[in-house]
Parts: sequence; structure tokens; C-alpha cells
Amino acid sequence: MSSRSPRLLCYDIRCAKRLKKVHKIASDYMLAIQYSVFYAELTETEVQKIITQLHSVIDPETDDVRLYKTRALQTEHSLGKAADHNGILVFFPSGNRL
Repeated sequence: MSSRSPRLLCYDIRCAKRLKKVHKIASDYMLAIQYSVFYAELTETEVQKIITQLHSVIDPETDDVRLYKTRALQTEHSLGKAADHNGILVFFPSGNRL
């Protein structure tokens, strides 16, 4: 079994058409924690699939997409209006939750 590592994806896309495509790709693999910020625990194979798909959609001259390897989310500190997950807790293989 491939090990999973926590990843944070953030993007700033200049074109609405590309933005929709990038959002769809991110949504297929990850959980939105803000509109353009996603989190998931992914295998390296999944990471490579996401990178390949994003690379085929974005304009590297104007768009900014970042995929960070990070620590698993443990606690949430929100200021202002937080996303409403309707009381749903999402559990990841490591036992962490959103």
C-alpha cells in the first residue's frame, strides 16, 4: 500500500474558464477548505496525476498553482466567517479530521 502524505493546494487562476477546470480537478481529489484552497492526504501517484492534469489546464505565464507537502491538519483556528460543513466531519486515513 502506498503511503499518504498531507498536501495543501492553493491557486490563483486569471481566466474564469481555466479557474473552473482547476477547481474541478482539485475537487476530484481534495476537500475544499476555502474556495481556492484544498487539503487531502495523497499518495505520490495521486500527486503526479493532479500535477499532470493541472499542467494541461493552466497558463504558466499568468496562473499560480502551489501544492505543498505539509503536516496533517490537527486543529482549526478560524477568524471571520468559516466554511459551513453542515456539521459533517471528514476523517482521513491518519485519523485527522476537518
